[in-house]
Amino acid sequence: MKTCRNGHPREDSYFVGTRLVCRQCAAARNARWYNNHVRRPDRKSYGRRACSVTDCNGTYVWSTLEMCNYHQRRMELQLRREAHNQRCNRWAKANREKKVNMANRRRAAKGDFTAAAWIVLKSLFGHTCAYCRRRFTRLEQDHVTPLTRGGTHSAGNIVPACRSCNAAKGNR
Repeated sequence: MKTCRNGHPREDSYFVGTRLVCRQCAAARNARWYNNHVRRPDRKSYGRRACSVTDCNGTYVWSTLEMCNYHQRRMELQLRREAHNQRCNRWAKANREKKVNMANRRRAAKGDFTAAAWIVLKSLFGHTCAYCRRRFTRLEQDHVTPLTRGGTHSAGNIVPACRSCNAAKGNR
């Protein structure tokens, strides 16, 4: 069996530039380059790898340094999202009748507004919010007269709105 210059078997070798290199030597060479260029302590590093290190299994573990702001914000956001989901689930279990009534009211709303009509309506408004006139890729259907106040689910009562305007309008 042929071996590379470091004694590793060359069965799983491949070309790097014009040289034939085994996978172990290539991995060691890449690690040396990464440590010399990316993980230099005298340089400010950016991005995901700035605060994480890989262990011997190749999985990410946090370094002894503090987490970078990006990862800290992501973890805080995930914790807030989980807490919000738990609150919503508790409310839904405690208020099953209200939840069923809300779903029934929406299903019983008179009107025949289809997905095709929604696409046409968004294009008529130029993919902008009806309230703030800003352009968005994701718009929500806002009922001008809310369904809870007797509005219908028809094209005459629906306008495209961004998430913040629709939430701020509420039940008005």
